[in-house]
Amino acid sequence: MSDTPNVLFFYVFIFLFLVFGVYWLIYRLTLRKSFKSDPTLTAEREIEVKESGVRITTTDSDAVFKWSRVSRFVEAGKSYLLYIGMMRVIIVPKSVFKTTEERDHFEQYVKEKIKKRGEPILKKDE
Repeated sequence: MSDTPNVLFFYVFIFLFLVFGVYWLIYRLTLRKSFKSDPTLTAEREIEVKESGVRITTTDSDAVFKWSRVSRFVEAGKSYLLYIGMMRVIIVPKSVFKTTEERDHFEQYVKEKIKKRGEPILKKDE
């Protein structure tokens, strides 16, 4: 009889683990499918970094984000992330730079723009 609470706890734990595991798997698969099927997320884009801000151009859209909207600059593995508020991010792959000098210039330029406002500059997320 003393093992009954332990066995019950074990079965509840396994049940919850399976429920959350299945939920996570479905969420990941749905997210991946919606990303691949959304042309606005997968379309080729051009990113220009200018004095006035960051301009993103695709075949059917054009958006400019002023530097005052950039809240954070993060180096994350093979990309740079420019956070526009809490939920939006501009991803700049490091592979777009032809030389390390170009990449260093970009990094320094963005740091200067964000530093003027006292925002977090560069954090490594790896």
